Amino acid sequence: MNTAKAELSNKISIEYDLIVEELTMSLDWLNKSKDYTFLDSLKLTFTDNTYDKFLAQAIYSTSEIEFSLNGATARTFQATIIHEIAHHISFSYLGIRGHTLEFAIINYALYYKFNQDANTFFRSYDIAQDKAFPFLLINSFLFDAMIKNITFVDLTELSLKAVELAKSIRENSIPLNLSKTITYEDKNEQSPHLKVA
Repeated sequence: MNTAKAELSNKISIEYDLIVEELTMSLDWLNKSKDYTFLDSLKLTFTDNTYDKFLAQAIYSTSEIEFSLNGATARTFQATIIHEIAHHISFSYLGIRGHTLEFAIINYALYYKFNQDANTFFRSYDIAQDKAFPFLLINSFLFDAMIKNITFVDLTELSLKAVELAKSIRENSIPLNLSKTITYEDKNEQSPHLKVA
């Protein structure tokens, strides 16, 4: 790895460590060990591959967040790191992969925790793989206000709130009770972190 890429990977690693540390410190102390173990299991890796549409990716099978050093620039990586951690949370706690409402809610709630001055969150890209995407009618102003009002003491609570809020958004957006047919619950694959009755 050349010097510029080594410096860049070091910068990203420092930002990543700060985010994980601050997130861990902000969680409820009673449940911190489970969340800490989860966050500690994530590995930050780097590649020379250039991705067309993204700077990093969450690799679920190996619990990695892989950054493309060829696509990276010397800017803050906070939003990308939080985005990829949110992918791992939605997969590990909910069994959900991809860009869904639940993922977006987790992503934006985490981002707001680090950026209290942020005002806008909603991006259609972050929900584009949601099964209900073609039917959703989302008022971005109300969505952003909802994100700012999410509080949580641990990642399980955040995940449960994401499920509840996503369900409510779907039920209020989709006509003819179609929302009841769109679900991400898979009775055969239970998340190791979240026990849903």
